[in-house]
Amino acid sequence: MLQLGFYKLLLNNSINYRNYQVTRGHILFVTPDADEQVYDKVYEYNDEDELELKKLMQVVYKQLTSLDFVVDNELFVPANKSNTLPKLRSFIELLHNKTKLTGLNTTSREH
Repeated sequence: MLQLGFYKLLLNNSINYRNYQVTRGHILFVTPDADEQVYDKVYEYNDEDELELKKLMQVVYKQLTSLDFVVDNELFVPANKSNTLPKLRSFIELLHNKTKLTGLNTTSREH
């Protein structure tokens, strides 16, 4: 969902395509799963998802450009295929809230 949302933002803000309105994303998984099923997923976009993605992009951009990364064990989430969209949303909100704290829980890296 995040990747498709990012593509939506790129298209909606591009010079060539900004006159078009992207309303949904479509993914076709061409490799069958263990049951030989091929999945076709359609994601309908909404304003809440777009706002959430923009917040995440702002946090990541700020950390990358300043080399000031949040150091907090609560934010460490090991890779796990069972993580759900609500868990991802919770992580994004937590990350956003942690970075709003004026420099707390961060470590600066020398440039």
